[in-house]
Amino acid sequence: MDEELENIRLQKLNQIARNLNNPIPHGVITIGSIEKFNEIVNRYLHQLIIVEFFAQWCGPCKSFKPIYESLQPLYEQKGVVFLRIDSEAFPEICTQFNVMGVPAFLFIKEKKGIHRVSGAMLKNQFQNLVDSLLGKFFSES
Repeated sequence: MDEELENIRLQKLNQIARNLNNPIPHGVITIGSIEKFNEIVNRYLHQLIIVEFFAQWCGPCKSFKPIYESLQPLYEQKGVVFLRIDSEAFPEICTQFNVMGVPAFLFIKEKKGIHRVSGAMLKNQFQNLVDSLLGKFFSES
């Protein structure tokens, strides 16, 4: 039991050290260029990056935006980076990650899509999904 607690303590200290050297951005970042997208994916390599793909004309996208923005501060403390990408402005990113429609959500770790969801979600569904992915892919970080 003591060894397990020590391992957890060391994991948390490592996470804190990583975050001090590379603080998680405040707020949702709306991507304005492919270079910015690549910079963020490379910079936050070991963090969970959530990308919301949207379109200006998409009603469900507009409805989900305030929910997405309200969840960002809750997950910032857990090291999660929130991005938004206009799918029509950056179709090459959509193609790269096989995003076919909006709204769509891509979860990235170490430059790879670890999970993808298409379609609108309720706030609690989205939170459950994020919590599940954090538990599955980041419990040992």
